[in-house]
Order: sequence, then C-alpha cells, then structure tokens
Amino acid sequence: MNTRNFSIYYQNQNGRWIICRNDQCQDFALLNLITNKKLLTITLLLIGAAVAVAYAPMLPSFKNNAVPVAVANTAPIAKDTIPALTDENLLAEIKSQGIICEKHVLAQAKLESLHLTSYLCRNANNLFGMRYPGKRETTAIGVYLQGQDTIIYGTHAELKKYLTKPTYAVYASWVDAVKDYKLWQESAFDLEGKYLSFLNRIYAEAPDYVHVVDKMAKKIQD
Repeated sequence: MNTRNFSIYYQNQNGRWIICRNDQCQDFALLNLITNKKLLTITLLLIGAAVAVAYAPMLPSFKNNAVPVAVANTAPIAKDTIPALTDENLLAEIKSQGIICEKHVLAQAKLESLHLTSYLCRNANNLFGMRYPGKRETTAIGVYLQGQDTIIYGTHAELKKYLTKPTYAVYASWVDAVKDYKLWQESAFDLEGKYLSFLNRIYAEAPDYVHVVDKMAKKIQD
C-alpha cells in the first residue's frame, strides 16, 4: 500500500498550523478538499445553489405581491364595525346604498376583484377597479400609482395633480368603495333624468307631463 505520509505548513499570526495530508487520516478527504482551491470554489458554489433552491419558496414575491408603500398623510383606519368582506355582506351593502341592478353590480365587483382576492381589493379596498375621479364627489382617500407600488393619501385638491398618471382609487374600507360606486352611478347614469325621458317618450301624452311629475316629486319629503 502506497501511503503519503507528509504534512503541509501554513503560517498565521499565532504561529504555524499543520494540516495532515496522510490519506489514512480520518480528516484527509476534507483537508485535501480545503487545500484544493479549485475544488473548494466549485463545492461552495454548489452548496450556495442548493441553499438558494431550498429557501426560494419561503421568500416573498415582490414583483406580484409587494405591499404598496404609503406616503404623505396617514390613512384613516377603518372602523371595527365594518363587516367581513363576503358575497353576502357585499350584496347587502349594495342594496342598502340603493344601487340599481344590485345583482349585476355584485357580479361586476367579483369580476373586477377576482372574486374579492385581487391586489387592489386587498391593498386599496378597491372592489370595482375604480379610477380616482377628477371632478365628481368621491369617498376615496388616496390614489394608488400604478407601476410604482405607491399609495398617496390626501384631500381631493392634493391628489388631483397625480391624475395625469395611471391611478386607482384607495378607500378606507370596502364599504366606502360601495358608497363610491353609488356616487359614480348617480353622476354617470343619471337614473332620474333617464326615467323622466322614458316617461316622456313612452308614457306621457300632455306636453308638460314630465315637468309636472318632476316638480311634484321634488316637493315630496323623504
């Protein structure tokens, strides 16, 4: 049996180290690896790659799920009385706000929010993919800057300057998002005006019929 029985000496600050190079030594394989620089480099790279693969699933995905950074004013905290966001609670809120075509609006919310799980729904309480409005009244308290993962809170006057960029509305709660949909529906759809127009075309015979009905309706107390 051919036995290599010798030692290699390394100098350090405290003196001289002796590393065993006898292939009969129990530490020979490890020490031989350490003294082979090329093999050591390859081994460390393989170990690093194995660790990265093992822990990669535990790391957060900042590309798709990053929590947006809030700047400017502090966002109001939603009240504890806000119910959990479920299909049943959402439909009940839509009905309580007097939104027309409530089942269709519920379907729209589920479609826009990926069944109440979307990024905007979770981080901005935005159920309908609603943009921040430039003119109409709104319950939104901030804007989400698309592509920047940034939420900016402020008054309507403070936030208007951001409307030149792609923005989404941010709400204190999902209930406020439903209230804002009602405001949008009233301003954009003009249900009252369309109904009067319908009466004028289909129902009325007298020329001033619609005018009289509208005038009487405005005098009725809620």
